[in-house]
Amino acid sequence: MDPATSRQEEEERAQLRSRYNEAVSNLLQALESEPKAAYSSDNLTELGVVLASFNPENSNFLESKACLFKPISSKKLEGFSVSRSDLPEGSRYWYNEFDEIYDDPTHVGHSSFAYVIRARAEQIFRYLRVYYTSLKKKSGRDVDLFEEFDGWNHIREGNSFLDGGMGLLYGRCRGVPRWEIRAEREWQDDDSETTSPHIMLVVCTQDDAKADELLFGELGSITQAIRNRFDQKEFEKTSLFPVLAISFFGPRHGRLLQANFTKSGILKVRVSPIYSFVHQAEAPFDLFLRYYACDPQDGPEYEFYSDEEDVPYLGPRENVAPKEYDDTLSAEES
Repeated sequence: MDPATSRQEEEERAQLRSRYNEAVSNLLQALESEPKAAYSSDNLTELGVVLASFNPENSNFLESKACLFKPISSKKLEGFSVSRSDLPEGSRYWYNEFDEIYDDPTHVGHSSFAYVIRARAEQIFRYLRVYYTSLKKKSGRDVDLFEEFDGWNHIREGNSFLDGGMGLLYGRCRGVPRWEIRAEREWQDDDSETTSPHIMLVVCTQDDAKADELLFGELGSITQAIRNRFDQKEFEKTSLFPVLAISFFGPRHGRLLQANFTKSGILKVRVSPIYSFVHQAEAPFDLFLRYYACDPQDGPEYEFYSDEEDVPYLGPRENVAPKEYDDTLSAEES
């Protein structure tokens, strides 16, 4: 790299880090001081957050520098399958009986609305986990496990990401529905010394969500994850702190969120359509699996990319077909 270019990037990176540090601190303080169950576009604007829509299968978006979490291709899933009969007994409940267990939470004595919603969100996550960990394919005499082909690892005790405390990752804040972080993951390359700044969260919230709003649990978790990542010494030489949130909520629905700061210090949260997981046959588990095993996009071309010209948020429809949604995204990502 040209020394002048390197010096220029270092100066810009320092400026961006300073800007993002102030922005994320202010946002955390605002969320903790006046929590809301959900934030409309107007609420978010006041907080320095922009809500934007994205189609998680749109090729224009996936090939753009705005896409920081690229799902693995459908082709990579070819040849892998789950043997229902070989699943452990506990996994069979979540996977084989997914449709049948929908009403199970309502049969618990004195079950509240919040309990039912939380339990159903958990059902989606459990199915996804069983799917991810049980996919196999034969390779000669060997059996390949799908989960061994990506670099995502769970963040565990001792990781400096947790040195600053859980904060809003804890899932409790007075006056708003509870949420739970079911997975905190980071990407590690084949080189054990190289860890990507990208963070993946799986958030289960005991509430319903609207297409044009962010739940407190979604926004709070994303913001706290950025704060914790920013404070890690291992990431002092980057200004890129993207978060992928896989969010599940009531009645048994979910969506994907990609969040990152823009160069002006605005937190941009891209949200997918809301998808129904009420019936297994119609649920987009393959799509969510492809994001659960996605490839993080890194490098100066992503770190210094600017998309400030993006159009305002246009609310997606539930389980919208990609064809109906491409025009909006093409305009947004142009």
